[in-house]
Amino acid sequence: MGRLENKIALITGAARGQGAAEAARFIEEGATVVLTDVLDDLGRQTAAGLGERASYLHLDVSGPDQWQRVVDQVIADHGRLDVLVNNAGIIGFDMPQTLETATTDAFEKMMATNLLGPLMCCREAAKRMASGSAIVNLSSGSAYLGRPLL
Repeated sequence: MGRLENKIALITGAARGQGAAEAARFIEEGATVVLTDVLDDLGRQTAAGLGERASYLHLDVSGPDQWQRVVDQVIADHGRLDVLVNNAGIIGFDMPQTLETATTDAFEKMMATNLLGPLMCCREAAKRMASGSAIVNLSSGSAYLGRPLL
């Protein structure tokens, strides 16, 4: 019996990389995991590869209307939400490489995903999570290294 036996977890940015590894580890510990991402084909494939205790839902963390829909769906499907792992983030590889050509839209997209997204996810999940539930906010090393403009 794992430490997360019978827990329901929602993990953002879980189609690949760190999020997919987190989902696999949660399942090893006994949790049922809902993977979310904007990479739908990869997200579905990752969830399928993790077995029957994994499922996938589309979620753009920067969309406030999407958070309510996803949390509602998790609760409808599983009866509750015990753990939220806030992992999704972007580092702006598609951003222009110079300060002179950087666009406001590119910065706003990055800030909506990396800053506003986690706030909205915590707010929506916390409204419905029972006492004793957990919210885990993660980041990669990019939070410390950044993406400098030349």
